[in-house]
Amino acid sequence: MRVDTRAEREELAAHGTAVLPALVLSAEGTAFLRGGDLDVACAVLADAVRSAAAGDCEDLRLRCVATLSLAEACRGQLSRGQGLADTAMRFAEKSVAAAERPAATHLAHAWVALERQELARAQHSLDRARRLRETQDDSLLSSMFGLLRVRLMRDRGDRVGARCALRNSEPPDSWLRGYVEAEAAGVGLDRARPHDVTHRRPMTASQGVQDLLDLAWAEWLDGNSAGGRSGIAKALLLARGERIRRPFMHTPARLRAIIRDDPALRSLAGWLRPEQTAAAGRADDPASIVEDLSERELDVLRLLAKLRTTSEIAAELFISANTVKTHVRNILRKLSVTSRNGAVRRAWDLNLV
Repeated sequence: MRVDTRAEREELAAHGTAVLPALVLSAEGTAFLRGGDLDVACAVLADAVRSAAAGDCEDLRLRCVATLSLAEACRGQLSRGQGLADTAMRFAEKSVAAAERPAATHLAHAWVALERQELARAQHSLDRARRLRETQDDSLLSSMFGLLRVRLMRDRGDRVGARCALRNSEPPDSWLRGYVEAEAAGVGLDRARPHDVTHRRPMTASQGVQDLLDLAWAEWLDGNSAGGRSGIAKALLLARGERIRRPFMHTPARLRAIIRDDPALRSLAGWLRPEQTAAAGRADDPASIVEDLSERELDVLRLLAKLRTTSEIAAELFISANTVKTHVRNILRKLSVTSRNGAVRRAWDLNLV
């Protein structure tokens, strides 16, 4: 993700001025990402991907897809971020040495895995990112790696390790500082200095879930149990689409007990356990599926539920229309249905979307 003038010179030499629009868009989108304007960064980087593809600039296209995957993950579009990171990895495996592959793909995978509380996957992705020089050389990627490492320690219950890591690192001079401050508060570490300003995190679905849970807990403490339950239900519904589990793991134990003990809330929270993935069905459940859907098939299924056409799905996931049709056929087979509408209805029954 860092500015690499040598790579840019090589692109210019290979493709001439045809590559210039893609280079400009890539630099602009990356600048928006560094500044924390994630929505604009994603829009510009998606244009950069299309421009690089039109100009047959595969190297630049790879870098743009990798950076876009990270931006999408950070703004809470977890399925899209993971799908793009998977695409970037497939591109890289064909033509790029392991040591030169974009670190952004591994960090995107780690971000998604932590939000979904898939901690072994997060550790694996962080291990791969740490081995890349780009992770150390690029200030934003380095700060992001440090944040994700602290998050993983905290999620594993290693509060002492998280506090040590936070004490021994400089706070990032970017929008990630708000996230670092939140992790520090979560492990009981006061990093505030005189005249420090509180850094706001970009508003994402994950932040929205956290805000709803905070409000629900405040309502509960004020004696408004109905308002508290309503807030928890809203948080569960907002989090379910992207399987955002992390905010629920760090709520007060009493709030988690409310979810567990209240039948209505418990019925909304069946997806919260990481081992109970969306595609996993029980053998004695007649509505279960025999074969798990892949992450990409789940991406396609979610877009089908939004009434997207084949061409719209292809454009949004950066794949061909024929690939979309193949995914749809696999989805119909795995869900034992014969139509797209039937697949969407079955998906709702199984909490897949």
